[in-house]
Amino acid sequence: MLKRYKAFLLALTLLLGLAVATPAEAAVTSLKEGTDAAAVLFDPLAISQVELTHTTGYPTLTYNLLNTEVYQHANIKITLPGKAAVTLTNVGVRLKGQASRGDAKFPMKIKFDAFVPKQYFLGLKRMTLNNMVQDPSFIHEATAYKMYRAAGVPAPRTGYSKVKVEGASLGLYLNIESVDQVFAKRWYKSTGHIYAGPYNCDVVPNNTCYEATIGNTDRSHLSQAGNVAYLDGVDWWYAINNVADMPRIIKLMATDIFMSNWDGYTDAVQNNHFIHFDTDGVFTVIPWGLDQTFTADPSADLTWDASGPIFRGWSDHRSTLLDHCIAYAPCHSQLIREGVRISALATTIDLVGYKDLVAAKVNPIVSSPGEIHLTSVWDLAIYQGWVDIFVPRRQQALTTFLSENAPREIKATIPETLRVGATATATVEKVWEPGVSVVYQWELNDEPIPGATSLTHKITTLEFEQNLSLKVTLQKAGVPDTVVSSNEASILGRLFKLAPTPKITGVAARGKTLKVSIGTWDSGTIKSIQWLRNGEIIDGATLSTYRVGIFDFGSQISVRVTGNKFSYVETARTSRKTIRIR
Repeated sequence: MLKRYKAFLLALTLLLGLAVATPAEAAVTSLKEGTDAAAVLFDPLAISQVELTHTTGYPTLTYNLLNTEVYQHANIKITLPGKAAVTLTNVGVRLKGQASRGDAKFPMKIKFDAFVPKQYFLGLKRMTLNNMVQDPSFIHEATAYKMYRAAGVPAPRTGYSKVKVEGASLGLYLNIESVDQVFAKRWYKSTGHIYAGPYNCDVVPNNTCYEATIGNTDRSHLSQAGNVAYLDGVDWWYAINNVADMPRIIKLMATDIFMSNWDGYTDAVQNNHFIHFDTDGVFTVIPWGLDQTFTADPSADLTWDASGPIFRGWSDHRSTLLDHCIAYAPCHSQLIREGVRISALATTIDLVGYKDLVAAKVNPIVSSPGEIHLTSVWDLAIYQGWVDIFVPRRQQALTTFLSENAPREIKATIPETLRVGATATATVEKVWEPGVSVVYQWELNDEPIPGATSLTHKITTLEFEQNLSLKVTLQKAGVPDTVVSSNEASILGRLFKLAPTPKITGVAARGKTLKVSIGTWDSGTIKSIQWLRNGEIIDGATLSTYRVGIFDFGSQISVRVTGNKFSYVETARTSRKTIRIR
């Protein structure tokens, strides 16, 4: 199988030519990210030295001793390029992982404060050393993590370390930033829990598979998040946004799909991930174990609509978040939109160039004696050159998907309050899908308004009390149009510019006559008068004068003037009350 895989990669790589570093790339001396003290450890161009020996009085470090979940006593000497060595005594070390755990170049976890409280290195509590036996390119995982971080996904940084155990060289390891409180502070405002997600572990009801690596035994936030899976459609969407940072999760899922990360959270196996909850109970997904990215097996390619058979038939479903997202059109549209952004981002950040820089640094090491899994320069060029093919191949896969499907819906809204004479301005989501054109059409009672085909519309008198909306038609060659409509707004009348408050003149006494001064209203206004006793209508009192009678004794008189005009809002003004009638 491996020979066929290499032959396949070789053929494709030769078609494009082997990747070589350009002079501009060769001038780059650091790929450090961040300003924290530990950033230097996670610079893939600054390879450190790590030497592990047993602590005096404790057993020699052997595979059998370390093959446990219990940390063993060790001393560690870490040497950064151009820096003096730093030795920490009595740290904890054990093996890590599953599939590659039994290799002679065994993967390890180191806990600096396992036995000495508050013993850290560059502010770090842990070190994770990945043996890369499932990544024969030695650069796939480091390059993939770069893509996730660039996409805005909380993801570890990576560096490289030459590792010795009890004086024996094990070769070059990938030094992966451990997902703990130190990592979380760089990405989150707060941390309540971090859960490790083993194989086939998902945020679903009655979940027991997640193991808390950070936080107490209270799993209520995890339980609440899992119960959202009972819902569907818009109910699911509202609920999931209360317990999950969906913009970040959608970035994670889109990057998983673009990278065809079949061994991660999003697709069939729900493997290799962490779940982070902040103190408000809002979760995100953190990727881990990215050595299966950049797959050369077409059957492992992930699709943007979860179509096609699941890789190796390992499951009958995808992750609950992907399944629900694809089933709800607005979420699926956001996923595709992120895919378009990430596809372009791979070119913008020059992911292939990043790979070339890292490869130029690690290749002389892993192709020389001292590396247990010594790999020839020729084989390295084949494995690493596949990235040059993979990236445009996945970009083309997304382009093909978009070309075969109708445009994704976008959101359009118009103001809820609109009046005759005003200009209605629609707010329409920017068209992000390549090759899509837009046609606007204002409608009155679902019928098109002739000539109203822009984002604005001047409301006429004839549209008074009618229902206005905007229809947006998205067009793309070779596929059906997508039509979305805004909300409807009922057209209200104009507001009067001149609508004065009436005034009463005359003596407020029985037998006397009161007179109303209406004032000047807008031209064409039809005005009606109504006299009031203690705020209540006086039957028949609708003239400009009112004679005070016996029934008005002790009451207060006022007058209301109501103005009406076509396409205007009926407006009433009421005078001040008189003194009490004597």
